[in-house]
Amino acid sequence: QRLDHASSFPCCARPQLVQPTRHTQDEAIVLLAGHPAGVPLTIVTSSYHQLRAFLTFVHVLPKPWDLSIWNQPAPSRMELLASEYSKISEYQARDQVASYEQGLAYLNWREGHE
Repeated sequence: QRLDHASSFPCCARPQLVQPTRHTQDEAIVLLAGHPAGVPLTIVTSSYHQLRAFLTFVHVLPKPWDLSIWNQPAPSRMELLASEYSKISEYQARDQVASYEQGLAYLNWREGHE
């Protein structure tokens, strides 16, 4: 299960467990639809999956951006990291995750709004 906000942030919303689905995009849509306004969102997932999960959330996040997304890696084996880059390329070709440029643009926006 994944959390939509790490419990180490007592000032913020309680962690929301999400049943894993086959596609991170489905999880992102469900989480963002019910996420309280103004409360940062932390993606907790395996270390190797962090980049693809982040790019997926940036892709489905409504524009203009108004939500800070943070990543918190969970301990995991890293031998799957190499396959994540090919999955990112595949999903970018299907328009299911943000491009690297869009991810950087989001980070620049977030850094200016925190």
